[in-house]
Amino acid sequence: MKLTATVLFLTAPLTLGGCGLVQQAEMMKAKERLVAMRAECRARYPDSHAQMADCLTAAENDTVRPLAYNDGDLLTVMQAKRRILAVKEDRGEITKDEAQLEMAQLMSALRDEDLQRSNAAAAVAAQRSAASAQMLGAAATMMQASRPAIVVPPAPPMVTTTCMPMGGLVNCTSH
Repeated sequence: MKLTATVLFLTAPLTLGGCGLVQQAEMMKAKERLVAMRAECRARYPDSHAQMADCLTAAENDTVRPLAYNDGDLLTVMQAKRRILAVKEDRGEITKDEAQLEMAQLMSALRDEDLQRSNAAAAVAAQRSAASAQMLGAAATMMQASRPAIVVPPAPPMVTTTCMPMGGLVNCTSH
């Protein structure tokens, strides 16, 4: 069996774990190197699945493990399962199809675990963001309360003056 199990489950945490351009560039370089190293492993060990699995593990450890952050345990599980299946296939204990099925099931479970971790991290980040917004709102309220109140003097009452001539005099009244 040519072990074609991928480390796709690492793509999401690597992308989400560091949204910066530098981290994305590092990830792209690592993925390019991994593709080349995996091809070399397949060419070097076409007849031994266990040796190929060991070679693939070394390639992944050299390229993507440094970028795996908190998901290194998922990579370790995938690598260990791949090695176990490779040895079983070399011994004739399982067929290529059985090994591929088990690996596909494992990869699905690892992607689910990674998704759960990503969702949990996003929920924590949202809670932190909400708490920060609440703290900023409270600080703004406190700052507003500590400012002296602006006193606006009341407008003078409107006065209407009416003047009427009375004889030789003018009589004026104001209200």
